[in-house]
Amino acid sequence: LRSTSKMPALLCSSTVTVYRSASSLPQNVWDAFKADPRNSNIIFAHAFREVVLRRAGQSLDDQVWISCTTGNTVDFVLSCARHIMGAYPIFIYSVHPSSTLDSPFVKPRIQLLAETLRESVNVERVYSVFAVDMVSSIFAETWTRMTRIGFYKRPYYA
Repeated sequence: LRSTSKMPALLCSSTVTVYRSASSLPQNVWDAFKADPRNSNIIFAHAFREVVLRRAGQSLDDQVWISCTTGNTVDFVLSCARHIMGAYPIFIYSVHPSSTLDSPFVKPRIQLLAETLRESVNVERVYSVFAVDMVSSIFAETWTRMTRIGFYKRPYYA
Protein backbone atom coordinates (compact mmCIF):
# COMPACT_ATOMS: atom_id res chain seq x y z
CA LEU A 1 0.00 0.00 0.00
CA ARG A 2 1.47 3.31 -1.01
CA SER A 3 -0.01 6.75 -0.44
CA THR A 4 1.09 10.21 -1.39
CA SER A 5 -0.38 13.33 0.11
CA LYS A 6 -0.47 16.77 -1.45
CA MET A 7 -1.77 19.28 1.05
CA PRO A 8 -2.78 22.80 0.14
CA ALA A 9 -0.01 25.29 0.86
CA LEU A 10 2.23 22.42 1.91
CA LEU A 11 3.53 19.84 -0.52
CA CYS A 12 4.35 16.47 1.00
CA SER A 13 5.85 14.05 -1.46
CA SER A 14 6.31 11.31 1.10
CA THR A 15 5.35 7.71 0.53
CA VAL A 16 4.09 5.23 3.09
CA THR A 17 4.48 1.50 2.72
CA VAL A 18 2.91 -1.24 4.85
CA TYR A 19 4.78 -4.39 5.79
CA ARG A 20 3.11 -7.33 7.55
CA SER A 21 6.33 -8.51 9.18
CA ALA A 22 9.60 -6.98 10.28
CA SER A 23 11.41 -9.47 8.06
CA SER A 24 9.79 -7.68 5.10
CA LEU A 25 11.24 -4.29 6.05
CA PRO A 26 13.57 -2.99 3.34
CA GLN A 27 17.27 -2.51 3.90
CA ASN A 28 17.00 1.29 4.17
CA VAL A 29 14.80 0.88 7.28
CA TRP A 30 17.29 -1.52 8.90
CA ASP A 31 20.11 0.87 7.97
CA ALA A 32 18.20 3.73 9.65
CA PHE A 33 17.82 1.65 12.83
CA LYS A 34 21.49 0.67 12.83
CA ALA A 35 22.67 4.23 12.20
CA ASP A 36 20.88 5.48 15.33
CA PRO A 37 20.67 2.55 17.79
CA ARG A 38 20.25 4.79 20.82
CA ASN A 39 17.07 6.43 19.55
CA SER A 40 15.71 3.48 17.58
CA ASN A 41 16.39 1.04 20.40
CA ILE A 42 12.82 -0.02 21.22
CA ILE A 43 11.46 -0.33 17.69
CA PHE A 44 14.77 -1.82 16.46
CA ALA A 45 14.69 -4.44 19.22
CA HIS A 46 11.07 -5.37 18.44
CA ALA A 47 11.85 -5.73 14.74
CA PHE A 48 14.96 -7.78 15.40
CA ARG A 49 13.15 -10.03 17.89
CA GLU A 50 10.35 -10.66 15.38
CA VAL A 51 12.84 -11.64 12.67
CA VAL A 52 14.60 -14.05 15.05
CA LEU A 53 11.29 -15.65 16.10
CA ARG A 54 10.16 -16.06 12.49
CA ARG A 55 13.45 -17.70 11.57
CA ALA A 56 12.90 -20.09 14.48
CA GLY A 57 9.54 -21.04 12.98
CA GLN A 58 7.28 -19.11 15.33
CA SER A 59 4.37 -17.37 13.64
CA LEU A 60 3.56 -13.84 14.72
CA ASP A 61 0.24 -12.57 13.41
CA ASP A 62 -1.12 -9.04 13.42
CA GLN A 63 2.22 -7.36 12.74
CA VAL A 64 2.02 -4.01 10.96
CA TRP A 65 5.08 -1.94 10.16
CA ILE A 66 4.70 1.28 8.19
CA SER A 67 7.56 3.28 6.76
CA CYS A 68 7.26 6.87 5.65
CA THR A 69 9.94 7.91 3.19
CA THR A 70 10.75 10.98 1.19
CA GLY A 71 12.81 9.93 -1.78
CA ASN A 72 15.31 7.43 -0.43
CA THR A 73 15.25 8.87 3.08
CA VAL A 74 13.32 7.10 5.81
CA ASP A 75 11.50 9.80 7.79
CA PHE A 76 9.43 7.66 10.16
CA VAL A 77 8.81 4.02 10.99
CA LEU A 78 5.64 3.03 12.84
CA SER A 79 5.25 -0.36 14.46
CA CYS A 80 2.00 -1.96 15.52
CA ALA A 81 3.32 -5.27 16.75
CA ARG A 82 2.47 -8.14 19.04
CA HIS A 83 4.58 -10.38 21.20
CA ILE A 84 3.98 -13.54 23.15
CA MET A 85 2.18 -11.73 25.97
CA GLY A 86 0.02 -9.47 23.82
CA ALA A 87 -0.02 -6.24 21.87
CA TYR A 88 2.69 -3.61 22.11
CA PRO A 89 1.74 0.07 22.03
CA ILE A 90 2.27 1.92 18.78
CA PHE A 91 5.89 3.02 18.43
CA ILE A 92 6.93 5.77 16.02
CA TYR A 93 10.59 6.35 15.32
CA SER A 94 12.08 9.20 13.30
CA VAL A 95 15.56 9.19 11.87
CA HIS A 96 15.59 12.96 12.22
CA PRO A 97 16.86 14.46 15.49
CA SER A 98 13.95 15.68 17.60
CA SER A 99 15.50 19.16 17.72
CA THR A 100 15.05 19.45 13.93
CA LEU A 101 11.44 18.29 13.79
CA ASP A 102 8.84 20.97 13.24
CA SER A 103 5.12 20.90 12.70
CA PRO A 104 5.15 21.60 8.91
CA PHE A 105 7.43 18.59 8.44
CA VAL A 106 5.77 16.24 10.93
CA LYS A 107 2.03 16.84 10.39
CA PRO A 108 1.63 15.67 6.79
CA ARG A 109 3.79 12.59 7.39
CA ILE A 110 1.93 11.66 10.57
CA GLN A 111 -1.34 12.18 8.69
CA LEU A 112 -0.16 9.62 6.11
CA LEU A 113 0.94 7.19 8.81
CA ALA A 114 -2.34 7.54 10.73
CA GLU A 115 -4.49 7.10 7.62
CA THR A 116 -2.53 4.03 6.62
CA LEU A 117 -2.64 2.58 10.13
CA ARG A 118 -6.42 3.07 10.22
CA GLU A 119 -6.72 1.14 6.95
CA SER A 120 -4.50 -1.62 8.34
CA VAL A 121 -5.83 -2.35 11.86
CA ASN A 122 -8.99 -2.02 13.93
CA VAL A 123 -9.10 1.38 15.62
CA GLU A 124 -9.37 -0.34 19.01
CA ARG A 125 -5.88 -1.74 18.47
CA VAL A 126 -4.40 1.75 18.91
CA TYR A 127 -4.47 2.23 22.67
CA SER A 128 -1.14 3.95 23.33
CA VAL A 129 1.60 5.62 21.34
CA PHE A 130 5.28 6.14 22.13
CA ALA A 131 7.36 8.66 20.23
CA VAL A 132 9.13 11.93 20.89
CA ASP A 133 6.69 14.44 22.42
CA MET A 134 5.89 16.43 19.28
CA VAL A 135 5.31 13.31 17.21
CA SER A 136 3.13 11.57 19.80
CA SER A 137 1.06 14.74 20.32
CA ILE A 138 0.49 15.24 16.60
CA PHE A 139 -0.32 11.56 16.17
CA ALA A 140 -2.84 11.62 19.06
CA GLU A 141 -4.55 14.75 17.70
CA THR A 142 -4.63 13.30 14.18
CA TRP A 143 -5.94 9.92 15.37
CA THR A 144 -8.67 11.63 17.43
CA ARG A 145 -9.79 13.72 14.45
CA MET A 146 -9.92 10.62 12.25
CA THR A 147 -11.55 8.19 14.69
CA ARG A 148 -13.28 10.41 17.25
CA ILE A 149 -11.51 8.41 19.94
CA GLY A 150 -10.13 10.80 22.56
CA PHE A 151 -6.75 10.76 24.22
CA TYR A 152 -5.29 11.83 27.55
CA LYS A 153 -4.27 15.48 27.35
CA ARG A 154 -1.41 14.89 29.79
CA PRO A 155 0.92 12.04 28.95
CA TYR A 156 0.34 9.04 31.14
CA TYR A 157 3.18 6.77 32.18
CA ALA A 158 2.41 3.65 34.23
